[in-house]
Amino acid sequence: MNQLLIALRFYATGTHQLVVGDTFSVSKATVCRTVHKVTAVIASLRSKYVTFPATRQERRDVMNMFLHSQSCLVSLVPLTVPTYQSNHQAAKTQKSTETESASFP
Repeated sequence: MNQLLIALRFYATGTHQLVVGDTFSVSKATVCRTVHKVTAVIASLRSKYVTFPATRQERRDVMNMFLHSQSCLVSLVPLTVPTYQSNHQAAKTQKSTETESASFP
C-alpha cells in the first residue's frame, strides 16, 4: 500500500523524489524504484481500462458527450476567473504604484 501512496504522492505533487522520500521516510532511490514499478503496473492495465472509439459513430458519440459535459464546466468558470483576475490586477497595481513612488519621490 505504501508503494502506491508514494507513487500517487509523486504524481500528484510533481515534486522531487527526495521530498516524497522525506514525507514517507524512505530514500530517494526507493522512491525512484517504487514510482517506476507502480507506473509499469498501471501502464500494464491500460488495455483493460482505456479504450478509444473504433467507429465514426462512436467518435461522434464521444465528441457529443464531451461537448455536453463542457457546458457544465464552462458555467463554473465565470465564478472562479474574476476572483483570480481581480487578485492579479490588485497585485499588479500595487507593485506598479510602489515602483512609481520609489522612482519619483
